[in-house]
Amino acid sequence: KTFAITGHAKAVMEYVSEHYNQPLTLPFLAEVVGLAPQYLSRYFKKATGMGVMEYVNLTRLEYANENLVNSDITVTEAALNNGFPNVKTYVRCCKSVCGMTPSELRRAMRNSEEG
Repeated sequence: KTFAITGHAKAVMEYVSEHYNQPLTLPFLAEVVGLAPQYLSRYFKKATGMGVMEYVNLTRLEYANENLVNSDITVTEAALNNGFPNVKTYVRCCKSVCGMTPSELRRAMRNSEEG
């Protein structure tokens, strides 16, 4: 079942896509869209199926992984340039979503491009 994401959830998603590399918190994003943090949290989860900060980290992960695979920056640079507060959070998020560390992902992606 698919449906259009509208209203406050869409506003949060658009804000995150433009500011993912900056410090973002649930209270801050709630303020951006004019809702109480608890309400935004429930509303966003209902609208998207995931939590606000989960969405923020998935967005950061997408950009960090793209940077990592397509350049020679370090894992730490990929993390910090794309809004992760530290490299540990990036590694944990990458392992959770991709099933491998950023370094393993870089090797795997580069090897698949060569083959």
